[in-house]
Amino acid sequence: ALEAREEQLRRREAAVEVKEVEIAGEQRSRREAVEALRAAEAKVAQLAAENETFRQQSERRDRELLQGMQEAERRAGDLELEVRRLLEELRRRDEAASAAAAMA
Repeated sequence: ALEAREEQLRRREAAVEVKEVEIAGEQRSRREAVEALRAAEAKVAQLAAENETFRQQSERRDRELLQGMQEAERRAGDLELEVRRLLEELRRRDEAASAAAAMA
């Protein structure tokens, strides 16, 4: 009976040791999972920051492009007015020259 009791105690000790190993493994797995989660959260934060930087740069480039297009349109309008003014001046000079030639 004593031997059976000792065998039962050895089995319980072995079961306790196995359980301790399982618990240690679970704790290690949990720590690894937490570390992986933290690393993933850090990567998400980094990507979000990079995305925000890209968005801001894109908006700035869009504004600069729009301003450039508006400036080009203004310059084209100014040039068109200048061409019309020069053509009108040429027309008046031509009329004046024709009138002078007719009088001569």
